[in-house]
Amino acid sequence: MAKPRFELVEVAVALIRRRSKILTVFNPMWGSFTLPMTKRRRLQDVRLKRGWRLEDWMDAASRAKAECLGSTSIQEPEVLVEDAIGFQQSDRDGKWKRYHFMVFDTRVGAQETLVDGVVAEWLTADQILDPNRRPISETARRLIGDLRDRDLL
Repeated sequence: MAKPRFELVEVAVALIRRRSKILTVFNPMWGSFTLPMTKRRRLQDVRLKRGWRLEDWMDAASRAKAECLGSTSIQEPEVLVEDAIGFQQSDRDGKWKRYHFMVFDTRVGAQETLVDGVVAEWLTADQILDPNRRPISETARRLIGDLRDRDLL
């Protein structure tokens, strides 16, 4: 009997902080607030006729940040943690998948504004972890809890 194969999903997370607050954005596909994050893209390598490559982790995290703040940056974000969480059921399609997260820390000032139309809220880690605060994705809670456990927040 063949073992079931689970899709590997590599996710870059942009932990965007303003003082003690963390940016959470509403993801309509999940129906909850989460951290800005995106899957790494699989891109055709123009140097090879039929070759593919994965998007650079930092490029993916920068893209997640830009979708919220609408700006580029020359400041390289710090890699806080690389975290393979194993199997988890997708909030979007309900399928079981293997997830690999890389969390990048970015600090912004009060002058940074959100892109028009982005539904977001600046929350403390305690607020994100509060089980009575809804709707917050379990992925965001788990990542923030993990960062706190490692004394990275």
